[in-house]
Amino acid sequence: MCMVKAHKHTVHHKEHTEAPAAISETSTPHTERDIRMYPHIAISRNMHPNRWYAVMILGGLVKIIMLIPVALWLGLVSVWLFMVVIYNSFRVWIFGNYSQYAFTLAVGVMTLGARISFFWAGITDTYPGFSIKDTGLLEFTYPEHPNRMFATPIVGGFIRILMMIPFGLYQRVISTAAYIGVLISCFPVLFTGKYPESTHEIYVDGYRLNFALSAYMLGISDTYPSFRISMNHKWIKIALIIVALLYMLSSNSYSSPRTATAPTYPSPMPSRTTGY
Repeated sequence: MCMVKAHKHTVHHKEHTEAPAAISETSTPHTERDIRMYPHIAISRNMHPNRWYAVMILGGLVKIIMLIPVALWLGLVSVWLFMVVIYNSFRVWIFGNYSQYAFTLAVGVMTLGARISFFWAGITDTYPGFSIKDTGLLEFTYPEHPNRMFATPIVGGFIRILMMIPFGLYQRVISTAAYIGVLISCFPVLFTGKYPESTHEIYVDGYRLNFALSAYMLGISDTYPSFRISMNHKWIKIALIIVALLYMLSSNSYSSPRTATAPTYPSPMPSRTTGY
């Protein structure tokens, strides 16, 4: 199991010379960041996307086949993370401090999930690999003083789940809008070789919300996550969100009330086969 040393304050990352160019490029400058948009995701727009991956259905199938081994690995390390999180909740409840190992492992697993998702969506054409080391893609803050009440066995988790219902529904809408944007973006990528900035932003925002939710549920953050997303290309994003809402409402209208389930959140391994 790979483990990296994490600092007990804000996790500051230095640029790694061995990191893929698509991820190590300069992203949004620190002076322009909105601290409410947590965690920060340091990934740039793909300026030279692979057109072959944008071929409808075929490109997505190729990527999914390529991602099967790393997705299986992600599943295994996620099971290990689940067990570590259970141990850590008792540690926080009894001693009031968060395990450094649990924090490092959680960040590493989420980073791997992000790399898988970004490769599938064409945010980067760099294969995600199997490492769960912290590459600086996601920036989290080590919890110096975790809330003991939230770490209370069963009760704490139940409270967090109830509190996350509105945010989880919102995150699902944004992520659905992002998936629709990825589907539409295969056309400009295929014919012009350019990845739309609007799709890049809303997809990254959708997963940032997902990681914010995960960080809250894992106890990495006790601050309720912000609903804020980037509103560059505002009207395109509003249109995508409206289409996502209509799609979700129409899908639910065909579902039987007896078989309806609670909202689900996108996993790092996409189920779509649309290429981009």
